[in-house]
Amino acid sequence: MKARGVVLAMALSLVMGMQSFCRYGNRFLNLNWKYAGNSKINTGKAVLYTSDVKEPKHITIAVNAGHGTKGGEKQRTLCHPDGTRKLTGGTNAAGVTTASAVSSGMTFQDGTREATVTLQMAHILGKKLLAEGYDVLMIRSEEDVQLDNIARTVLANNKADAHIALHWDATTKDKGSLLYVRSGWIKENGAGGK
Repeated sequence: MKARGVVLAMALSLVMGMQSFCRYGNRFLNLNWKYAGNSKINTGKAVLYTSDVKEPKHITIAVNAGHGTKGGEKQRTLCHPDGTRKLTGGTNAAGVTTASAVSSGMTFQDGTREATVTLQMAHILGKKLLAEGYDVLMIRSEEDVQLDNIARTVLANNKADAHIALHWDATTKDKGSLLYVRSGWIKENGAGGK
């Protein structure tokens, strides 16, 4: 329990640090955006931090701390916003079209949840990006955000120039951190828009 308090305190200090050199505002999913209607959990908000450095880049990076949606594992939704099949395996097999809206993620040997670690990573990355002049759309800036994977992807595709999703893997064959980076829809291999 003490470790959880320390983790939350660290996350809060990182958020406060981000706010010290940027402006911020809330961004909500617009259900009129393409594929937004395929989202099942979409009442949460992302937070847009705008860099206040001397020479901002005017590029927005969506930073998506994986997992962290209470009840997300109980709701099923499409794997991809447009309904295409998964190209790779993982929690769900390659070729499937539906999965948990947001899985609970893995648990480290010390009992720490993946959602906690990805949130810490997201705050550290966001702070570094802001310092370099990038604007940062924090898809999940707190322990819980009521945005499923469809909502997160559609929000990032409509409000950011690139989308970075942070995850950790822990299966019998895959272990370690996992970083997904996407700039726009990938059309040539079926992993996204049409």
